[in-house]
Amino acid sequence: MKRKSAFLMLALLICSALWLAAPKIANADDGIMPLDLYTKSLTVSGNIDVVNGTLSSTVTIKTSEKCEIYIISEVYKYVDGDWQFVRSFRNPGSGNYVGMSKSYENSCKVDKGYSYKVVATASVTSVADQISETISQSSSILSYK
Repeated sequence: MKRKSAFLMLALLICSALWLAAPKIANADDGIMPLDLYTKSLTVSGNIDVVNGTLSSTVTIKTSEKCEIYIISEVYKYVDGDWQFVRSFRNPGSGNYVGMSKSYENSCKVDKGYSYKVVATASVTSVADQISETISQSSSILSYK
């Protein structure tokens, strides 16, 4: 009887261990990487100078380790209930940034009487293991009335 109880307890223990490990095994090879693997923060801000009609934007990115950074900033104008593309800026990182911030500034002329926003998309590639992630962020709505 003791052998039977010991066997059942051992079988129960093994089944419990396998049940706890099953979700990790099932998700280990699904190929999906978590967001913000290397990017600690991505902020986008903008301002419209009402005197000369210039929209200026700043994109700041902070990474956790040595990475190559490529950012595309796009300006959109709100017309008739839809966001329409206005202009794009491409900002490749000329260096690698470790645990620090890097800012990119761009500007363009805009039309009075509309609202605008800036959407930045960052492609960040770890220098160490060559894994990439892509993250997007939008500025607040900027009105030029």
